[in-house]
Amino acid sequence: MLYTVNEATFDLPAELHDQSVNVFTATPSGASPFNIVITRAMIEDAGLTLAEHVTREVALQQQTLAGFVHEWRRDHVVDGRPAEITAARIGGREVMEQRQVYTLAGDRSLTITASARDGFDPDQLETLRQFIDSFRFRS
Repeated sequence: MLYTVNEATFDLPAELHDQSVNVFTATPSGASPFNIVITRAMIEDAGLTLAEHVTREVALQQQTLAGFVHEWRRDHVVDGRPAEITAARIGGREVMEQRQVYTLAGDRSLTITASARDGFDPDQLETLRQFIDSFRFRS
């Protein structure tokens, strides 16, 4: 399959699966660094619904991230596709606030995670909203 990334195109053998990560950061104007990370992963259970996938992901984070507190979860839409958005705080010496937008793309999950130390300010939430609103799937 011909595969395209920002820098190039190449043939992706059928044995390889895209589980790449994209990281976007903003130069902090204050004390709260902000970043957006896109992760992709294969869905092993072909019959898994989006809601079931999100439930599994949140449970996994609760088990593996010290100080993880799930705050809320809502239905969302990304480029006309069903999605869910969650909010969480991860405590420790520093508190990290996260929003995660989950959607499915065929047999892969796509998760967009925005993180801000000490919580999001209104400009960061607006940046995230614009980022999600601009998302366009190729297929």
